[in-house]
Amino acid sequence: HIWRLVSGTNARFEIGGFYFQVAPFEDAYTNDWLWNSDDIVLYSDPDHVGWYLAYNVRLGTYVHVLFLGA
Repeated sequence: HIWRLVSGTNARFEIGGFYFQVAPFEDAYTNDWLWNSDDIVLYSDPDHVGWYLAYNVRLGTYVHVLFLGA
């Protein structure tokens, strides 16, 4: 499912009423993200329990994100 970023920054962003945080060690990979309009796809990270991978469709990049809640 493709989600549209609604608002936020790498520290806390919203998609579909849910909030996530980009892993601090990957902040630099989100410098070009458009936090109010980019489309992303979320995947469960099979190697890191509790983390997700967010794929930015426009840029073709992945970052680890942590679910913060609804």
